[in-house]
This record gives sequence, C-alpha cells and structure tokens, in this order.
Amino acid sequence: MPSETDLSALAHTYAGVRTRVSGGNAVLAPWGEVDHGSVPYLYGALSGLAAETESVVLDMAAVTFMDTAGLHFLECLRDYGRQHRIPVETVNWTHQPRRMLTTARGVVPVPLPDAERP
Repeated sequence: MPSETDLSALAHTYAGVRTRVSGGNAVLAPWGEVDHGSVPYLYGALSGLAAETESVVLDMAAVTFMDTAGLHFLECLRDYGRQHRIPVETVNWTHQPRRMLTTARGVVPVPLPDAERP
C-alpha cells in the first residue's frame, strides 16, 4: 500500500499549469485534472503574474476533468481581472469541464466562455 508521501508525489504527475507571458499578456494553460489537489498550482500561477500584466487567458484545451475547485478558481480569476482592471477570458473548453460549467451555471453565477456569450 502506498504511503501518504507516495500519493502526494503522484499529485505532481496528473496535473499542472504552464504559464506563458508575451508582452503584458499572460496565458495560464492547466493540463490534466483541475480539482482540489491541483488547483493550488493555478492560484500560484495567477498570484505570480507581474503587476504589469495587461490580460489573462485561461486555456482549458488540455484539461480532462474539473470539479468544484475549478469553479471556485474561475471566480477567483474573474475577481483578479476586476481588481487589476484587466480583461480575463477562458478558451478551448473540453467536454467534461464544459459540462461541469453548464451544470453549475444554474446554481451559481459562473463566467461563461467567450464562445457562449450572447
């Protein structure tokens, strides 16, 4: 049976986030599962952005699963944009995360991907 240390080491293999900054534009690209175990990587990437950041894009193309922690991160991302007065957007939603977003839409106010805005 794996020890707790072994399990925490596995957490680093199923998810992560790549951050690209070009000019003042930042792209956060999580991969794998966006859940309670991995979302701290997203919070760290967001809080590590330079004060001069002019926009943030969350690219969901490589996300295979998202739970409620991902929804909470979307609220944090929205608040970050408001606080810094910069545009934030989400792009490239895959099936399961989009389904989670659609399900939650009726329960909590969740920012819509640009493709679904009226």
